[in-house]
Amino acid sequence: MKDLLKNNFYLLLMILLISSSNQNLYAQKYQPTSPPTWYVNPPKRDGLISAVGTGETNAEAILNSLVDLSNKLETKVETLDSGVGSSNSILELKGIAISSKIERVLEETGGSTSLNWWKSNSTLLTKNMQITSIIEEKDDNTTFHSLEIMSQDTPNGLLDLYNDLESLGIKIKSKNYLDQVFILLTIDQASLDQMKK
Repeated sequence: MKDLLKNNFYLLLMILLISSSNQNLYAQKYQPTSPPTWYVNPPKRDGLISAVGTGETNAEAILNSLVDLSNKLETKVETLDSGVGSSNSILELKGIAISSKIERVLEETGGSTSLNWWKSNSTLLTKNMQITSIIEEKDDNTTFHSLEIMSQDTPNGLLDLYNDLESLGIKIKSKNYLDQVFILLTIDQASLDQMKK
């Protein structure tokens, strides 16, 4: 009887080990191995504007994708004077405002120019929330990163923002990959022209 219990125990243990290893193989096999194709190669066709963004959170990713949209649509003010440069863009779409300011310092050494310092300050403002991101890098190393979300007491937060964007004709695609959120925004030029009237 002891041998039968012992054999059943080993059999049960073996079944558990095999099933857990199969689950791990399944998870590894179907885990994405690269960012989404639509992020790497956003859709391009006449009359379609695509913008992408990524971040550690949905809020940061949507802000970065809206900044990309803003940079594609609005006139930027750029200044570059003796290695110091900055660019600004502002986009307003029916109750949503996106502003972005990027500053950089270039350094010339041995006849080549390299980026020595870079700072990005981006803000999204709606009737219910404000998202601000500040990133500062020196010599390709992030030295400061801040994401601040201020919101009125609305139970749906980002969901309201997604709904607001979609009501403006902006389509949103999102995917998580390796602790990052990737976002694709697309809007038809005709919808955009309608908003600006």
